Amino acid sequence: MLLNALSAMGLVKKKQDKYANTDASKSLLVKDSPRYIGYMIMHHHHLVEIWSRLDNAVRSGKPVREIGLRDKQELESFLMGMFNLAMGIAPQVAREIDLKGRKHLLDLGGGPGTYAIHFCLANPDLKATVFDLSATRPFAGKTIAQFGLSDRIGFVPGNYLEDEIEGTFDVAWLSHIFHGEGPDACQMIVEKTISAMAPGGLVLVHDFILRYL
Repeated sequence: MLLNALSAMGLVKKKQDKYANTDASKSLLVKDSPRYIGYMIMHHHHLVEIWSRLDNAVRSGKPVREIGLRDKQELESFLMGMFNLAMGIAPQVAREIDLKGRKHLLDLGGGPGTYAIHFCLANPDLKATVFDLSATRPFAGKTIAQFGLSDRIGFVPGNYLEDEIEGTFDVAWLSHIFHGEGPDACQMIVEKTISAMAPGGLVLVHDFILRYL
């Protein structure tokens, strides 16, 4: 019954009593594929229950659950879903942005390090540091190792809302970390980033909402 339903949805193809992946499902829904998007699908799955309580959030003006509360599976779906999403963007972005002469990139709130990875692949003399919550570290380490960049990309655990950014960098990448924050927090993040920049440092921002800046 399940396979017949998937066949009707166009996710598998059926020939007599045999089933097989379509080209699209083989590319997008098989974990070994570089174009796999299953983590992002599961991330949206985990959000459904929260969105179903939107009326409670509107009435109370408060979150319907503690911010950042995620079990292991949900955390993996979120972080690797961000990897799925960034994999469709990061390679081209890294080719388009000229970082010639830059030596050390800060990927602030970089999650699994997708952008740091592709900036380093596009710039052989560049090294990078991913700054994110400690729970992110295993995912970042695994992803960075898959691309053979463990010797050039490090990970520093920290909360950019609470902790100072240690070290000196000549380029910073801030992707999708502003849209969930208010104006004061956004301003603080920018100031912390600038304080970690060497003279002539470059701060690159990639986000949905830039009105606060």
